[in-house]
Amino acid sequence: MATLTRDARRRLQHPLLTFLLSLVIATALGVIVYVVTSTLPYFSASPTTDPNFGALDQCLMRELPRERQGFAVDADGHAAASFDGEKLVICREGSDPIHPVPERYTLSGVVHAAFDFGGRLWLSRRSSPDASELWLLDAGHARHVGDSKPLALVGTLFGVVVLEPGGHMISISPDEAVLGAADLEHFSAPAQLSVSADGERVAVAAAGGFWVLDAQRLPKLRAEAPCAVDNLWWRKTGHQVLVTCDPDYALFVDTDTGVRDEAPRLKRTPSALVARRGVYAQECEGLPCTASSP
Repeated sequence: MATLTRDARRRLQHPLLTFLLSLVIATALGVIVYVVTSTLPYFSASPTTDPNFGALDQCLMRELPRERQGFAVDADGHAAASFDGEKLVICREGSDPIHPVPERYTLSGVVHAAFDFGGRLWLSRRSSPDASELWLLDAGHARHVGDSKPLALVGTLFGVVVLEPGGHMISISPDEAVLGAADLEHFSAPAQLSVSADGERVAVAAAGGFWVLDAQRLPKLRAEAPCAVDNLWWRKTGHQVLVTCDPDYALFVDTDTGVRDEAPRLKRTPSALVARRGVYAQECEGLPCTASSP
């Protein structure tokens, strides 16, 4: 049997050592690249450096440094609100957009908040463990509108639409008139309530389907379950929605005509359209952060 000389064995060892050293270096570089790329989304999602809401977020964080429980953004993206268990703050851009002006309110128990298209802020607040109230902040004055225990609120061109347990919906104007009501058949929570770019339509995604209603009087315009719907976004113009379905199927649906088109299969973040700003906002530490367009 042939045997290797000492020189031959030495010549073979050098390439082996070189290969092992290269493997160690490549692994280390891979770990470094992973750490860098995996931390980039965190920094890009920082509320204080957000490209659309950074100044508003800084204002809100100064007033509510911790334990923020939710937020709302107005249709123009020029005002935002946040709340904790005891206070609510609205920050609005003034003559200097970099330094928004805060408005402070002592309102405990706020659960939901939504700006209508006139810049007024609607609130639901828990007045006791078993009762909730609807409030309106208008021109610096807070007033009690009525008793309601909503699952969600959304501001519209006409005021606010309230979604209550059981799928009952109410449209209310800023002068506290009830404009319309509706009941969604086969409804079950959880539910997502959103408004179109023009403020004239609202959509509810729940129970694997979705409903579209006129935002003023609440007649039902469309009720569909084209797939197991789990999220819905209004497009930036018109009355088209994008719905995603479990596991990764997505559709564009024109809610005026019913025409459907398959959408690209992408990973999408739950977010809401900031109507007149033409951007999407997602929750970020109880503050708004810009989300990728779905």
